[in-house]
Amino acid sequence: MIKGNFHRLLRRQILTHFGEGYKASPELDSFLDAVNEAYRDFDKDLDHAERILKESSSELFLKNKELNALNSSMANTIAEQTADIQRIAFNLQKAEHIAGMGNFSWNPATGDLELSAELKEICKEYNIEYTKGVIEVIQLFENTEEIRDQILYAISTREKLRIERMKMTGREVYLLMEGQIVENDSTNDVLFFGVIQVVTERVLSERQYIEQKNFYESILNTLPPDIVVFDKDTRYLFINPSAIQDEFVRNYMIGKDHNEYSRFRKISPEVHEFRMRNFKRMIETKQEVEWEDSVIKKDGKREVKLRRVFPLVTENDEIKFVISYGIDITDRKEIEEKQLLLVDQYAHQNAKLIDFTNIVSHNLRGPLVNIDLLVKYMQATDDVAEKNDMIDKLGPIIESLHEVFDELVESIQVQNDTEIEWDDNDIGEAIDRVLKAFNTEIINTSSIFCVEHHGVPTVKFPSKYLNSILHNLVSNAIKYRSPERPLQVSVEFVKKDDKVILKIRDNGLGIDMNRHKDNLFKIGKVFHRNPSAKGFGLFMTKAQIEAMGGNIWVESEPDKGAAFIVEFVNQD
Repeated sequence: MIKGNFHRLLRRQILTHFGEGYKASPELDSFLDAVNEAYRDFDKDLDHAERILKESSSELFLKNKELNALNSSMANTIAEQTADIQRIAFNLQKAEHIAGMGNFSWNPATGDLELSAELKEICKEYNIEYTKGVIEVIQLFENTEEIRDQILYAISTREKLRIERMKMTGREVYLLMEGQIVENDSTNDVLFFGVIQVVTERVLSERQYIEQKNFYESILNTLPPDIVVFDKDTRYLFINPSAIQDEFVRNYMIGKDHNEYSRFRKISPEVHEFRMRNFKRMIETKQEVEWEDSVIKKDGKREVKLRRVFPLVTENDEIKFVISYGIDITDRKEIEEKQLLLVDQYAHQNAKLIDFTNIVSHNLRGPLVNIDLLVKYMQATDDVAEKNDMIDKLGPIIESLHEVFDELVESIQVQNDTEIEWDDNDIGEAIDRVLKAFNTEIINTSSIFCVEHHGVPTVKFPSKYLNSILHNLVSNAIKYRSPERPLQVSVEFVKKDDKVILKIRDNGLGIDMNRHKDNLFKIGKVFHRNPSAKGFGLFMTKAQIEAMGGNIWVESEPDKGAAFIVEFVNQD
């Protein structure tokens, strides 16, 4: 009898082999129970496997769906990147063609050499057999050993290589090569990647530019004027040797501005500011500016240069650069100054000549008229006594005439005596000598003289002129004293720079400067009624002072005294 709890497959097997009514022994029943349990366990395992398979299939479907989507995205990305690479490769090829360059890779170990399409075209154009290898190719160029050594050095040191100009032997063909060793970590290959560019036009243009530059610079460098080219910010672009002789300084100044130049050359702030004002005026007006530069050189001599700066203006009204040139006009300025000095001297001498003519005509007319009258009287009379009386009257007239001539001759000698020697005069002794000469007048008039010359022991001046000057000025102080008060005179010597200043001040009658300032030192001019006044002393004093390069002037008011100031030069 088949048990009801048997597995359907077991029941099918029993019916097939034993029929419906089989009787099983206890041993068979135990065996069949064990088989039945095995079938039941199999079903459980099968159900579990089906469940797992069902779940895995669902997950696999989802994963497969995601994978398909990812594959589609990757395909699109790869397509886009491929298009980008192709576009970059195309642009690179066009760029290489335009630039006249190409790239290559070379395996130094195997000798394998790969060239870009453009580099192959370059090699074809210049008959370079690149298939023979790198070492053989460089044999086509000048300085073969130098090129090979640089390549090998770059390979051994892993440094970048750059050879600016490789000239093909016997041909005006120039190539530029750059490259560097790159290691492939995945394959352990060591490759030299590089680029080659045809730079023939650039090299020839640079050569032509240099030749033209040297040509124009050779012209500018031989010109006597100072030639300098600035930018609008006063930076030096070019300097010729006339402007700066020292080549080191010329090269040093290129690229530096005028502020740095002034500091380097120790130009005085006044000169620097003067130049910068003119430069700024030229920049603002965009017009040429001209001025004269006067500087003291290291040897102490003055140098004068005529400088001009003018801008080169573009079509857009912008200053491209500024050209400056300077001409040494020191000699010309000295000649001009001498001419002006001569003109002044001639004008001064002409004025003196006019004065001299006037005084001659004035001072000689009276004596000559008197002589003429006396001679006519002598000719008209036969009386011996009257003739003798006329002769006696001629004596004083002739004596006066001699005095006039002596004074005029002395003034002429002073103006013409340019070779007179300078003396070191002891000031104290010179003043004492003059005051002793007037000792009687000083005592009789109760005059007081105060002398001050501390710190100025001596003065350089011709002794006879100094004595004459002091004598005339002291004499005038006594002669034109005020009757209202005792005479007081101060005599003071003061050192100022390379000059000695003498000031003689009195409290006498004074001079009306508004009336007489233009006639103070003219010959024959007197300003007070004094029987001994001739108008010759101040004229002679001024002549002696100016003959030695000095100067004299007066400060005075009526009835308040006068101060005569004398400036002695060259007192170092």
